[in-house]
Amino acid sequence: AAAGAGGNIGRALGLLGSAKPSKSAADAKKLREELIYGERYACLRVLAGYDKDRDGLGQTLSLLREGFAQAAVGREADERLCNRVTVMQLVGAADAVERALLRAGRNVSIPLLSACMVEEVKAALAG
Repeated sequence: AAAGAGGNIGRALGLLGSAKPSKSAADAKKLREELIYGERYACLRVLAGYDKDRDGLGQTLSLLREGFAQAAVGREADERLCNRVTVMQLVGAADAVERALLRAGRNVSIPLLSACMVEEVKAALAG
C-alpha cells in the first residue's frame, strides 16, 4: 500500500481501509454468522463454493477458526453474539473448525467434510 501511495502514509492507510476483503474473508464472516444465527443449509451453500477449491476452503476455515477464537477471548464487539453464546461454546466451535481443517489436509471429500463440520459446530454452539 505504501508503494502504491508513493510514500504518503495517509494515502496508504486510505488504500488499506478501502481494500475489499478477500472471498475467503467474506465467506468466513458469512459462515460464522450462519453457524451462530442461521440454518444448516445456508452454511452448506456457502461451503459448496469450495467443492473444487481445497486451498480456498483451507483459507476460509482458518479465518473462521480465528473468528471464533477472537470472539472467545473477548475481542468481539457484537453484543448480540455475547448474549447468544458462551466462551466454552465458542472454544468448542473453534475446535470443531480445527478438526475440519485437519481433515481437509487429509484429502477428505469436501461435501462430507462440510456437512460434518457444520453439524459439529452447530452442536458445540447449542450445548
